[in-house]
Amino acid sequence: MGFVCNALNPKAPLYFLSVFTLVLSPDMPVIELFLLGVWMMLVQLFWFSSVALVLSKPSVQAKFKRVGHWVDRVLGSVMLAFGVKLLFTSASK
Repeated sequence: MGFVCNALNPKAPLYFLSVFTLVLSPDMPVIELFLLGVWMMLVQLFWFSSVALVLSKPSVQAKFKRVGHWVDRVLGSVMLAFGVKLLFTSASK
């Protein structure tokens, strides 16, 4: 279910597309582009597998249930601050 949720999430491909267009040049060989794509898929597989393994432990789940609302509030505040900063940043810089 987590894989399908992430695979259908439009934010991930848009993020990688924006990063790749900034970092990669159009004259790069196709094999390098392919290898970078494979590398990113492997990194994502490792990361999400690690998160799934850690969060599947009952002790971690119990701790997360106790402090999860605080994690949500702190990260939500950080994202809100980023949004406000972006809103008031001049695009001409």
